[in-house]
Amino acid sequence: MNQKRSSSLVLVYLPTQSELDSDDATFWSNVLERQSEALGIRLINLVEEFKRLSDEEVRTLYPHTDSGHFNITGNEYVAKLIYRRLRTFPEISRILFTGDRH
Repeated sequence: MNQKRSSSLVLVYLPTQSELDSDDATFWSNVLERQSEALGIRLINLVEEFKRLSDEEVRTLYPHTDSGHFNITGNEYVAKLIYRRLRTFPEISRILFTGDRH
């Protein structure tokens, strides 16, 4: 189906703030890494990027302490991370940056 539509399925794991405050992000990160690899699906896992941030920096990305949603700053940060990762996938980079869908 992906070839027919000139598309590639990519999963993205965006940890919530509460997951980052516990071991949940690491647990789900490991599960998703194993499953996506077993299924041959690319995964953009942003847990490590988020863990490199200070607690204060993480707080600036979410509107509320228990929110799983990002604020404007968080959405901009995540968009840049995803964009950088997509550029590393040759089949996606070709489509994004040359317009070549075949």
